[in-house]
Amino acid sequence: MKILLVEDDEDDYVILRKMLSQIPGRTYDLEWASEFEKALLKTSQTDYDLFLVDYRLGIQNGLELLRVFQDRGYPAPVIFLTGRGDYEIDVQAMKGGASDYLEKGDLNPTLLERSMRYNIERARTLQTLRESEQKLRKLSAKVLNAQENERKIVAREIHDGLGSTLTAIRFALEQNLSAAASDGKSATIPLGQIVDMVRQAIGESQRISTSLRPPVLDVLGLIQALSSLSREWTEIYSDIRIDKQLEVREGDIPEPLKIVIYRIAQESLNNISKHSRAGNVILRLTKTGAQIELMIKDDGLGFDVDEVVLSKTSRGGMGLGGMQERADLSNGILEILSEKGKGTVVRAYWPT
Repeated sequence: MKILLVEDDEDDYVILRKMLSQIPGRTYDLEWASEFEKALLKTSQTDYDLFLVDYRLGIQNGLELLRVFQDRGYPAPVIFLTGRGDYEIDVQAMKGGASDYLEKGDLNPTLLERSMRYNIERARTLQTLRESEQKLRKLSAKVLNAQENERKIVAREIHDGLGSTLTAIRFALEQNLSAAASDGKSATIPLGQIVDMVRQAIGESQRISTSLRPPVLDVLGLIQALSSLSREWTEIYSDIRIDKQLEVREGDIPEPLKIVIYRIAQESLNNISKHSRAGNVILRLTKTGAQIELMIKDDGLGFDVDEVVLSKTSRGGMGLGGMQERADLSNGILEILSEKGKGTVVRAYWPT
């Protein structure tokens, strides 16, 4: 444990050093700064696990140093050291961000060790919470962006596909109605042609609905949905052989997890068809103990995972970010193992 003592009295430094040497089971690296500026210099050069700061530091004081630490965002906890009767200073220190305060007259190895241990653990916990909060904010922003992008895609498909077909049907019906109203003339556009357009509109609506959520998932379950996905995929990419190993019971899969597994499998197969040039694919879903595992493995070209993840363009093109976000939001872990020339393995795990 690396500690910086900021104290203008060398005798107190010697006393604290001796106390630390009397604490069993731990090794402490205590450095000493006797002045305000020396403390700032040391903190700019070294990372410390803990600061012990005396209030009196000559012209400047420990509260001013504490404010500098706060402004610079030092994560290490600060324990204030004060003399007896300095209650007001102690209150100011705690309000200013100090983790604890100790009266020098009461100090002993046991009290010092307990305070340092507690405050370091507390600081680590707070840092973990802050990092989790930041990660959650970023993830929430990504989810909102993804939802908005999906809405744009659906809106464009409805407008350009289904909307155009329905407009053509309306035009054909209006033409026939206009012709019928004019001296009973026969329809100018054959009914068979209009029926074909209606059939096309139905097909468009089904395709859009399926892209949002496959109906087979709700009607027959995940196992049948993955079987259907594999069958449709091999019909399109007949030169790629897929080996399905769906070794899990439908009832073992939590309902909210089914769409997550389906989408990760779907995106993985899309990547294989676009990028891998694979000849064989294994799609496996298993349950081992209290864990569900999805694995998609191919024998294709493979890729440099670090290179793809660091490249925003590649990441977006391969959908890795979307798969990672789905896994994160569902309390899962996603692993992508690949090497150029040696294929790719996508694994996702979920506790049940």
